[in-house]
Amino acid sequence: MRVIFLLLLLMSTACGHVVTTHRILGAQRAIMKAEHRQADEFAIYEITKAREYLHKAKEEEGYADYQVSMRYGQLSIDHAEKAREQAITNRGQSLQERSINPNKEQNEP
Repeated sequence: MRVIFLLLLLMSTACGHVVTTHRILGAQRAIMKAEHRQADEFAIYEITKAREYLHKAKEEEGYADYQVSMRYGQLSIDHAEKAREQAITNRGQSLQERSINPNKEQNEP
């Protein structure tokens, strides 16, 4: 009986770390996807916010505050996805403007 209790206790304490690590990895993947869509150029605010939330999630994980870390990880994912979508939209608009007025960049000082 003691062995089962100790096993359950050990498993319950390890879950927070595992779930938090999974959330942080998800945030890193979401940021990479946004960067692949050139979010650094077309969705600067959102990608920066996603990176900062990821940084804070890692910091809180280091303090073993797993619930807070998971919240920041989820916020990072949300903003990275928003950055990706906005980068796709803004890049499309930029390409459309260039096709309408291809000499615009050359004429500007």
